Amino acid sequence: MSVIQAYPGDDVVDIVGVDFYDMWPAYPDRAAWNADFMQEQRGGPRGMGSWLAFAKAHGKPLSVPEWGTTPADGGGGGDHAVYIQVMHEFFANHADDIAYETYFNIHPGFELWPSGLYPQSAAAYRDRF
Repeated sequence: MSVIQAYPGDDVVDIVGVDFYDMWPAYPDRAAWNADFMQEQRGGPRGMGSWLAFAKAHGKPLSVPEWGTTPADGGGGGDHAVYIQVMHEFFANHADDIAYETYFNIHPGFELWPSGLYPQSAAAYRDRF
């Protein structure tokens, strides 16, 4: 099913939200991020740019209530500092269109601290956020 088919209508939606993890596809570098940025899935948004375009087309702000690194053994990217960097850039470049964002820092597998599981990603997060 497409997200577009599940969308209930502008009259009942205040904010478009998407959980956006470093997985399926993972973003080990900017080339992967750029390649997926405007991609769609089943006729609806998949890449972060296509989610923003969808929200704006409906006159709604975009929220990212959950985002984060994910274990490499589960289809995720593992310790990808680039993912943290591009997410920060996305939020900064589109701040007027973003309602809110929340890094999903939960054990096991997603946390940047205190575990030390993703040291490069944790450093990138500290430097930017």
